[in-house]
Amino acid sequence: PIPCVPWQSQTSGQYQRRVHGVEDEWDAKSINNQSKRNIFKIILGANYMDIKSLLHLGCAKIATMIKGKSPEEIKKILSEEDDVKDEKSDL
Repeated sequence: PIPCVPWQSQTSGQYQRRVHGVEDEWDAKSINNQSKRNIFKIILGANYMDIKSLLHLGCAKIATMIKGKSPEEIKKILSEEDDVKDEKSDL
């Protein structure tokens, strides 16, 4: 197991058996329920494990978040501080 990858049992088991595109409802729900920090961990883990469809899914989610935003808005969206605050408020 890779300790830094969230939902790794799904990543290593279910997801590797699911070789398809972003249009799948399971994919969309799974990535939408993740914090920005976890999405970046998923991207790193997918890249390390060479799971291209999961890598593309994570990158597509980040791209959607920053599309059409100003550099200042992008900086705020990708700010780790905001993500840490969001995760603390979820507890």
